[in-house]
Amino acid sequence: MAMALSVVQLIGSIAARIDGPRAWNEDLVIDLRLTDEARRYRLTLHNGALTQRSALDGSQVRTPAQLTLTLTKPQLLGVLAGAESAVRPGDPAPEGLRDRHPLTALGVHGTWLEDTRCRRLSR
Repeated sequence: MAMALSVVQLIGSIAARIDGPRAWNEDLVIDLRLTDEARRYRLTLHNGALTQRSALDGSQVRTPAQLTLTLTKPQLLGVLAGAESAVRPGDPAPEGLRDRHPLTALGVHGTWLEDTRCRRLSR
């Protein structure tokens, strides 16, 4: 089902989970280069909000990102699900990931993401 979503929709679902007050002091810039779409998506987390811009891959970038991941959309879905499932057997590893979750590679542990897990209600 997630494969049917566009990359913009996937990023939007992450942006909706940001806990603004906890993320207020974070300042991150991540570039996602999707080889199968020939596009680059720049994610910026600043002042508690995650924003995105997209451009054709290969277009000029004014400022470097703190992390650049080069991957396909299926690999992106794997990264979002957890680093262990980001690479299928026989596939090349996403460039820039190096067996680590992108946020861990930046030293961020997602403390600014809302906990959206379902909790069982006790009676």
